[in-house]
Amino acid sequence: MKGGLICLVAATLFVGQATPTTAVPGVAGSEASCQQSPCSRPAIVLWAWERPEDLSWLPPGYGVAYLAATIFVSESGITTRPRRAPLRLPRDRFIEAVVRIEAGDTRPESIAASATDELAALIVAFGARPRVSGVMVDFEALNSQRLLWTALLVGTAARLPTSIPLSATTLAWRCRPDQDISVPEGTLVVPMLFRMGADGPAIRRSAQLSGRLSNTACAHALGVSLDEPMVLAAVPHHLYVFSPVPWQRRHLVDVATMIP
Repeated sequence: MKGGLICLVAATLFVGQATPTTAVPGVAGSEASCQQSPCSRPAIVLWAWERPEDLSWLPPGYGVAYLAATIFVSESGITTRPRRAPLRLPRDRFIEAVVRIEAGDTRPESIAASATDELAALIVAFGARPRVSGVMVDFEALNSQRLLWTALLVGTAARLPTSIPLSATTLAWRCRPDQDISVPEGTLVVPMLFRMGADGPAIRRSAQLSGRLSNTACAHALGVSLDEPMVLAAVPHHLYVFSPVPWQRRHLVDVATMIP
């Protein structure tokens, strides 16, 4: 796989013009191209966070998970902040709308069931936008918020069309074998192997050796960052990659070094 990826990267680095672009909602210039026949999730997906990003040069074989909105949850209610930064994308790529949940230390018992339903409906609305092929819930739930994390995924999955796949980030420690993770069938769990705590090095070593974490719910994807590089001995089904700076063609070389 790596040889093919390096060839792909090399070809991309010498492209003089960007491929025709199409924009996602709230983004400059574009129209749907995967709407009639949804794009499937590729092996490598780049996270595009809240900053100006031009990914119009992105070659085939890659997808983009872009921050579509941040939803703030507290005992006093729910506030939504849509993406404000511009984003440009090529046509015919897997585009995943990421909805980040900021709940602080809000106690799950202080959030009414109706509020959980409202959250799920808000998330699903981003999956219904043109150009979107999937939805990701980004919720770094505290240990006390695990039931809220699960309830939110269940409510979201129940509302999403079957053609729109659901994924969810999780703190990597929750993917230890002694942790119980319950998600709706077909939901891709993406453990984040960066910005970790004291147990981070041990968890990263485990992921490096096998290309996965031992909890079966977390066995199909990994989330990594360019500024905390790691070389995987085996390739996960899906690798999500974060960059602390705007994406450029040369960064795909760094991505390639992580893959055997």
